[in-house]
Amino acid sequence: DEEFATSEPITFKVTGPRPDLRPFALGASALLLLVILGIIGFFLLVRPRPSLEITLLPPPSAVQGEPATYTLSVTNVGSQPAANLSIHYTLPDTIVAATAYVPGETLRHCDILDFERRIRCDLDTLDVEKTAQVDFLVVPGPASQTITNTLAFTVSAQLGETTSILPVNPKA
Repeated sequence: DEEFATSEPITFKVTGPRPDLRPFALGASALLLLVILGIIGFFLLVRPRPSLEITLLPPPSAVQGEPATYTLSVTNVGSQPAANLSIHYTLPDTIVAATAYVPGETLRHCDILDFERRIRCDLDTLDVEKTAQVDFLVVPGPASQTITNTLAFTVSAQLGETTSILPVNPKA
């Protein structure tokens, strides 16, 4: 067995000015504040939100004076529901009559705004990975050779705290 001897305590005196810890504390506080603001900013930029994918399927052909059906589908491919979803269709001059409906739905409805030659369909809330469909039944006029729907459809929805209006580019 080994034995250790105890010695007398060693003492010494420190001279000079006391260290000022305020700059260190201020720097550490500033760094902590930057980290917190960075985390908040990250969550504001990448927080879950809805994202809409919009598809318009026109009829392959239409006969003057006979009904033809456009189908507009809106799919929420985001990570949050899209609230207050509505679709607006401005009738081209070549359409003499139109109506719209949401297949299989009684609470989701479409209104014809005659004086503005527009149809508005209110779809309420579209949940994540769900699709809403609206069928537009249109009648081409007697002088119609081509129906052009340039920017005739728009979709608006509450996307987080912002209401966005999205133009629909028809896909043939």
